[in-house]
Amino acid sequence: ILSGKITGTFNPLKIPVLEQILFYLPFFLLLFLKILIYFPYTSFLISALKIYVRGVVMDKLSELSLAVEKGNAPGAKELTDSLLSEGISAQDILNKGLLPGMEVIGVKFKNNEIYIPEVLIAARAMSAAMDVIRPILIATGVEPVGKLIIGTVKGDLHDIGKNLVKMMSQGAGIEVIDIGTDCSPEKFFD
Repeated sequence: ILSGKITGTFNPLKIPVLEQILFYLPFFLLLFLKILIYFPYTSFLISALKIYVRGVVMDKLSELSLAVEKGNAPGAKELTDSLLSEGISAQDILNKGLLPGMEVIGVKFKNNEIYIPEVLIAARAMSAAMDVIRPILIATGVEPVGKLIIGTVKGDLHDIGKNLVKMMSQGAGIEVIDIGTDCSPEKFFD
């Protein structure tokens, strides 16, 4: 039938292998999707599968965004180096690769789909990529959009939230001055 030969009965064994694969592929994809729904932490896999099913080839900026979402710091750094070597500007890497990944993380955090540890892991991946492009952004004269002085107040030694805000602010193009933990009010004004 698929190969153009009309016979009295349908016999899948008489169809060439490639045509069999193309014929059964949608059924296997649907089955795969139904199985994935029952396992935790599959939203990334489902998103990737939807992209594949639509036939869209992910470009490297999208891969960078996904590396940030997954918290893959070495992968994010490697992709950033690769994009720079291909002539992609540091500004495009930031705006089209890193920030969209963190935007997804922010939405997932807001919807209680992920929690602080996952946000920190993603922020570290973005920070690893930012370490690569920050000198280039500075050298090309990209001005920071603002300046932020950050620290934890006297008596508070926990800096998880501070570090998270610091990484997110740096990624958004804000110059961050970190004065540390357990800071007196006077230190913020010095």
